[in-house]
Amino acid sequence: MLIQLEETEHSFDVFWSRHEEKLRQCLQLRTFEESFRKSNLIL
Repeated sequence: MLIQLEETEHSFDVFWSRHEEKLRQCLQLRTFEESFRKSNLIL
């Protein structure tokens, strides 16, 4: 039982680290898009 819990925890940690990176990239993209949109309004 304990081994299964540790394996589940490890799997979740791996999943979360990948998912977190994708979320950060998405946020960076949205930030860039917003900046780009604002700069186009000025021009």
